[in-house]
Amino acid sequence: MTEPPKIRGLRVLIARYVDASQPGWVECHFHDAAGQLRKILEKVPVVTDQDISESTELPAHGIVHCVENGRRTDESGRELVAIDTELPFYIEATDGTHNFEVPADQLQESQLGRVKRTTDVARVKDIEHALVSSVTADARFAEALDMLLAYLLSEISGFTRRVTDGVVLEHVETNEGQIVAAGIAILIEQTVEPVRIELHFDSSRTAVATGALCFGDDSGPPIGHGSPAHNQLSRKILANPDRDFSWRHSWHRTNVGWSRDPDIAT
Repeated sequence: MTEPPKIRGLRVLIARYVDASQPGWVECHFHDAAGQLRKILEKVPVVTDQDISESTELPAHGIVHCVENGRRTDESGRELVAIDTELPFYIEATDGTHNFEVPADQLQESQLGRVKRTTDVARVKDIEHALVSSVTADARFAEALDMLLAYLLSEISGFTRRVTDGVVLEHVETNEGQIVAAGIAILIEQTVEPVRIELHFDSSRTAVATGALCFGDDSGPPIGHGSPAHNQLSRKILANPDRDFSWRHSWHRTNVGWSRDPDIAT
């Protein structure tokens, strides 16, 4: 049986703050095994737990999660590791590259856990782990929800791999066994859509047992980010988090994973 790939953390330097668009974007640097400087533009919560803004003194340390694809020792005795940053969170360098070779001492064990069976399972399980572990912190839960939504949308024709640009939560309600959250997903093209998620945890409260996720309102034209219609949508969700939109897409989580609802699929 082939050993599954391992999720690692690539240590990077957060060199500069580049964009205040929700949830904030930074430029990260690292050097590959050949000494070439590599640059990655990514959302702040994806690479660090720090609250970084325009006023933060940089550089700062960050982590980019990646998959280890193999190791070798070069002629000087250095241990080098082949990595792929496309998994689990679709990260790539500014030149579009996502496969690199780096010195082993630039990697650390990932906090996201191990890949279980396939790379797709790795993505979903790791994202769900982030959802469960961030329940007590709204900002981190929003980031994990953004990752899950982006992953599910990327499997639908017409959506790119990096379709979302963040999620802003207007309402979060938790109890011992579940979390319900509603808010607004910001898309890359700077339009916004409503999003609602309900998760039920297993008995240990360490994993997702069942859940549902709804996205997009099919009842009207696209809403621009920062527009009066955007503000009106925020107020509607805040006033009625259970509001039943004419959902464009929806999914349910069962014991076999996330499945798109057949009556929504086109």
